[in-house]
Amino acid sequence: MLGAYLTSPFARIYLTAPYTFRRNSFYLGAALWALGITSRIWHNEMLHHAQRTAALGKAKKDDDTRNLDARVRDALPRCGLHVCVSHPQFLCEWTEWFGFALAAAPRPPFLLASARWLCNARNVLTLVRNPAYLFAPNLAPSYIVLFVEVVVMLPYAWRRHQSLKTGVAAGKPPFAVVPFVL
Repeated sequence: MLGAYLTSPFARIYLTAPYTFRRNSFYLGAALWALGITSRIWHNEMLHHAQRTAALGKAKKDDDTRNLDARVRDALPRCGLHVCVSHPQFLCEWTEWFGFALAAAPRPPFLLASARWLCNARNVLTLVRNPAYLFAPNLAPSYIVLFVEVVVMLPYAWRRHQSLKTGVAAGKPPFAVVPFVL
């Protein structure tokens, strides 16, 4: 989908060299994308390191085998955003996609209005019943990817955060994905 967008005439018009480099949103988006991808890689590496350390500790101890896999799965590092968020890699990926969308596509004009519009159940039912091509026809694919990622990842992050709160992991972060919000 993004390949189709980047090779489309719309992207060629929007991403022409003189216009692109005059926009502050291009530089802000590129910086957010770089920050998002580097922090996502770093947080994933820290998570894998904590899980590897827990797995090595598991192999050395003769513990109850029922809780061993849960301890390895629920091992969280104590650095970076892991201190306040259970899934910082999700937040970093959303930052990465938002930066890409900001740099490569025009901002959707209805962003705040659509949030209020989606709070009405009748509007949501209309959205579900209409054909798929009527869903945000003027929205660039990069914003659609961001929207889909949030919709798919947020419930998983919330369920995993709840299981961490009741699981065997000690020192759980207070928020699931977004610090001080959720």
